[in-house]
Amino acid sequence: MSNSLTRTGALYPTKLDRQLGKALDHIEASNIVAKRRDLARIERITETSEVGMLAVGRLGLVEAAVAQTTPHVAPGLRVIQCAAVLGIAGVVDDAGRGS
Repeated sequence: MSNSLTRTGALYPTKLDRQLGKALDHIEASNIVAKRRDLARIERITETSEVGMLAVGRLGLVEAAVAQTTPHVAPGLRVIQCAAVLGIAGVVDDAGRGS
């Protein structure tokens, strides 16, 4: 039972004390489960964001390398990179929404 209960002075807890204790234990257990779900969700979002940021960085490097060797395609590369970044952002957003 919960440590927050105080005894009424009787040797054995009353029925009300037992019911209250069970209710408090249930609330505490529910809070623990909710916190763990939140932590798992935050961890998933963090990992997805890290992967997304690394992917965006790699895209920038590829774009710079290709644009340096073939400058005439730079505008098209920028469009492709922007579309890819938006796709990555969509995946990170979905992770945040729990999809």
